[in-house]
Amino acid sequence: AIREEGTSHHYAPSDDEDVPSPRLRDAIERALRERGVAYATGASWTTDAVYREHRGKIDRYRAAGVITVEMELSALFTVAAFRGVECAALLAISDELHGDAWDLGFGGEAFERAMGRAGMIALDVARGL
Repeated sequence: AIREEGTSHHYAPSDDEDVPSPRLRDAIERALRERGVAYATGASWTTDAVYREHRGKIDRYRAAGVITVEMELSALFTVAAFRGVECAALLAISDELHGDAWDLGFGGEAFERAMGRAGMIALDVARGL
């Protein structure tokens, strides 16, 4: 996760890499495959600056392989590493910022279905651990 939020910098140097637990990441991917759910993996941009995802920055991060923008992951990964616990993430995408306009999907049927699938995957992973 790219760290552009305020919390993680209190727990680790700013140049430390924020990554999920490989064991949990693999368990999530295995559960996704077993349920036949299409998914993508990649870097995420964490920012706590609401509505400040400017086109230029979006384009730069997309060119660098970033596939999501959210508000928590880098802090969660950093604090988990600091505390010595595992952390990984499964995201259900709502809004899309990659086109010419902001496609607001939060609260829509597709997002609600994705949240339900994500919940079932999380249960599968927890049962498997």
